[in-house]
Amino acid sequence: METSLRYAGDSKSLVIHAKEKFPLNTFTHLQGHAELDTKIGAPTYLCAMIRQYFPDVCSLPFYNNLLLVYVAIC
Repeated sequence: METSLRYAGDSKSLVIHAKEKFPLNTFTHLQGHAELDTKIGAPTYLCAMIRQYFPDVCSLPFYNNLLLVYVAIC
């Protein structure tokens, strides 16, 4: 899990940001990330998406890191 703490000087609040990737199979994973604002005590950003990587297509010279996003709920 990737996490970070960010301090917003203008609103004087601490924002906790977290991101995680859950493998579903070899070339597919579920990625979720969120931000929690400690001043209001509620999430300010939530997102979950299913991503699939195509290694056969990526071996072609004109496609570099082809990635298809199936579902994005933000």
